[in-house]
Amino acid sequence: MKAGVDYVWCGPCTRGLLHAVPSGEFACSRCGSAIDANLDLWLDPGHMWGVDSDGRLYGRPAQDDGQ
Repeated sequence: MKAGVDYVWCGPCTRGLLHAVPSGEFACSRCGSAIDANLDLWLDPGHMWGVDSDGRLYGRPAQDDGQ
């Protein structure tokens, strides 16, 4: 796992991380609950979001550019 980032945990089971799946959704690595990123997921605009090399959704605080 990447240091200094916040991974997104599954809401229903609270034990697995959300992973990108081929359908374009995110699914829990433990219980398999699927989340449609367009309908069911709100990402804090104060963070930069990405998917790591293992497909896990993560965020980190956006850098303040001083403006």
